[in-house]
Amino acid sequence: MFLTLSQEIITIDKLTILQELMQDIANTTNSEVEPNSYVTISDTTNSRIYSSGNINIIGKGCINTKVHSGGLLKIDGILRGGEVYGRLGVTVGEAGAISGTKTVIATATGNSVTIMRAHEGTVIRIGETVRKLLKEEKFIQAKLDDDGQIIFE
Repeated sequence: MFLTLSQEIITIDKLTILQELMQDIANTTNSEVEPNSYVTISDTTNSRIYSSGNINIIGKGCINTKVHSGGLLKIDGILRGGEVYGRLGVTVGEAGAISGTKTVIATATGNSVTIMRAHEGTVIRIGETVRKLLKEEKFIQAKLDDDGQIIFE
């Protein structure tokens, strides 16, 4: 006998059906990653998003989220907290927060990070090179120079 809030009787048959449904869901989530898949969403909070292709976040933005894009990553709105990675480059409307919430924006060596407005404390990583912003910056494009240091254009 199971304790439930409803008066419905739970049978072995119902549990078997539930088990089969759960197995179907598990099999779906374990499927192969499709190459060049793309994701477009409005906004996200406290989430993890992965795509082998481009990711576009076209609404208000991301709050405390981990995003991994195998292509280009574009966040039209704000990025507050969390870590984002775009293998082929990242574009963000506004990054970080006045409160200094840790916000990391990363891309692979040879690509750039473009931010329209970045608050103090925002961390930019290109390849293995890291630069933390010491003050608010506007309209920056971060890339590596010939010495492997992050510069702003």
